[in-house]
Amino acid sequence: MPAGGDHKLLLTRCHEWFEPAVSCWLSICEEKAVQRVHTAINLQKPCEGDKLVRHSSSAVDIVVMFCQLRDFWRLLQWPKSHSIPLLSQLLECVCSTTLLYGEIIYKMLEETGYFEKIGPFKTADDMCITANNLEYVCKFISLLENYFDFVTLETIATEAQYLSLTNRLDSTLNQLQSHILNILKRVRLQMQDALRKTMFHLAWSPECLPTEQAIEPLFDYLETHLKALNIALLPQNFQRALFEVCILYKITK
Repeated sequence: MPAGGDHKLLLTRCHEWFEPAVSCWLSICEEKAVQRVHTAINLQKPCEGDKLVRHSSSAVDIVVMFCQLRDFWRLLQWPKSHSIPLLSQLLECVCSTTLLYGEIIYKMLEETGYFEKIGPFKTADDMCITANNLEYVCKFISLLENYFDFVTLETIATEAQYLSLTNRLDSTLNQLQSHILNILKRVRLQMQDALRKTMFHLAWSPECLPTEQAIEPLFDYLETHLKALNIALLPQNFQRALFEVCILYKITK
């Protein structure tokens, strides 16, 4: 009881009573999250907006699950100065679940034979949806530092604790982005032969042939496939695919 006759209760450390229960709840969440990943993938279907296939329902389900965990943490209002152990546990749940989801859908695309195809290039729904699913989840993970106020945490946590949190997020993002790049690099490899032919046609066209006609096959090829990719891929993924095509153009040139 405080001095001065004020009988208001001072429960400044009452959160400690509930820490074991919250930790247990987070452990259960991690187990349930694994189950939800498998269920989401088994029940997934394309999400259509204006008849454009961008990603599947599994990516939405995963992000919704993470949003529920994020909102729970906000409502909990755990004292920041004592939040590092539980927040680390929460982030581990999110990151491990994310990596599991990424590995499963990447493996599923691999099993279709996508990575063995040489060409000719064709915008395939399974490739686009897998890359978009990864990017959709990756976008959410990239916002976690902001959601959990890492700027403040850096002033509270020890250097080792803070590095552990940031390294875990960075490694998760890097793994997702690596999967995406591996998928989109195949665009370059599958376009390779066709683009070389159009470049050869341009280089060896007769001097009397108007420039517009000489370059038309190259422009037609790029326009057809880049338009299709722009429609089927999320903006960030389209930029990645475009970068791969630019690399191929430089190599061919």
